[in-house]
Amino acid sequence: MYEDRWLDDVSGAIEIGGVADALVLVLARRQNNPTEPLQSEDKEALAKGLQFLNRAREGLSWLDEQPRVSADSRSFVNPFSVAVRSLPDRVTTTEFAEQLDGMVAALQGLLAGKTENPGLPPARTFFGRVASASTDSITDALRKRTMGPGSWNPAFVYSR
Repeated sequence: MYEDRWLDDVSGAIEIGGVADALVLVLARRQNNPTEPLQSEDKEALAKGLQFLNRAREGLSWLDEQPRVSADSRSFVNPFSVAVRSLPDRVTTTEFAEQLDGMVAALQGLLAGKTENPGLPPARTFFGRVASASTDSITDALRKRTMGPGSWNPAFVYSR
């Protein structure tokens, strides 16, 4: 991998983390007040969340098929990777697909105006974990960039 891709990695993590953070807030408001009408920002966050979940689902399908690397594969492999890291437990690919489908149904239900939505708490937990995983990715990328080979590392000085 090219060393100069670190900014691209950080940028992608910030984008995914921002979507996840906005969704956690929308889902929390809906859980606390299910009859409150959705604002345009809420609908935008839900649409981006659906796009993320659909891309993660494409990543799963891509993995099940014979994976081929293409210009398009990164657009769904990264969301798939983040989704896998954000699951609370190890699951089979079938269970993973079912969880993604359940969250898609929950977000679509919100957009359709459903007030009773049992899928909200798991979706809220999942997107909270996505936001956390994105923060970890940003931290790791910056740490690798600043503490890479040939960099001064204060931990090395104090480890003696």
